[in-house]
Amino acid sequence: MTDELIIPSESVLMGVHEKILKVMENVSYLQADDSVKYDGKKQYDYLSEEKITKVLHEQFVKVGLIVFPCRTKVTPVFEERITEDKTKGVIITEKRNVKTIVEVTYKIVDPLTGSYEFIMVCGKGSDTQDKDTNKAMTGAFKYMQRQTFMLSSGDDPDKISSADMDNLVKDTFNATVVVGDGDKVEEKKTEVTIEPDKEIQELINTSKSPAVAKKLAEAFKGSKEDLVKLLKERQ
Repeated sequence: MTDELIIPSESVLMGVHEKILKVMENVSYLQADDSVKYDGKKQYDYLSEEKITKVLHEQFVKVGLIVFPCRTKVTPVFEERITEDKTKGVIITEKRNVKTIVEVTYKIVDPLTGSYEFIMVCGKGSDTQDKDTNKAMTGAFKYMQRQTFMLSSGDDPDKISSADMDNLVKDTFNATVVVGDGDKVEEKKTEVTIEPDKEIQELINTSKSPAVAKKLAEAFKGSKEDLVKLLKERQ
């Protein structure tokens, strides 16, 4: 019986950081694969979590990596609504969960060498039913993968300036104002400014993609209540 010399393959010799680099070499750009439509019109394209996970799953199997969440902190965000029941003459206070913020720590492991790396990310999800935590976890996993492996897709939320964002609902126009009393009445040309709606502005600023949310709000033709609902679903 003779002893055989076993030469480890390249993947065995690499640790977790080398394998992460290998995945980055193999995948650097992913084309947006889905789009959001409103009122029959396409608002924007985006890269889905499903496509990212599918492509990286193939790479993880190829180079030998595993990833899983090992620690999660869940923070529910509540909204308090105060309404008046005029028939009973009472004030009703309703508290409901409108969104959930998660802080997730993922562990990427090279099972062959035992080396590993922790990556902590945040995710935020809004839902009127019971899917807010699910959406938050999906968002956290999606951006953990995108940022760890520096995946580009061409959809940059910073393409729009903060000044443009602040002017979302702000509009300025010329108006004729009647001033005076009785026989002393005169018309004056003046500039009327409508300030941005603070609630809508906050939803846009805290969105995953503020530039996309701004475009969606500008194109929206429904009521403020429906717009708020739509923006919360995009959180």
